Amino acid sequence: MSPNPKAKTAMTRQVKIQAAAAQLEANEQEVSERRRSLLEGAGQLREEVFNLKNEVLKHAGCDCPLIQAYLQHAARQVYAGLKGVPQPQPPQPQPPPAPPPQAPPETTKMGVGMMMGR
Repeated sequence: MSPNPKAKTAMTRQVKIQAAAAQLEANEQEVSERRRSLLEGAGQLREEVFNLKNEVLKHAGCDCPLIQAYLQHAARQVYAGLKGVPQPQPPQPQPPPAPPPQAPPETTKMGVGMMMGR
């Protein structure tokens, strides 16, 4: 005697649920590994930025205008961060003003006739 149809459907459903759960676990492991890798990469990049900033600071005494401008900008950012002062934003270019609307042409009988060359 074969299992009743309800039992067979329940077994099939249980197999699908187990397969979906296994797939979710595999996805979770992949995502966790990707997150760990990204966090590690972000930490390495932060360290590299720190090292590069230190290299720039070693040249604080030189007369290079680019380095001096960078150091002044960095100092302003640090000061503003310590004081809680919002950072000044560079001015945004404004779009050109819209032209004034033109008056609609005359729509009287005479105006329409004149417009049509009558």
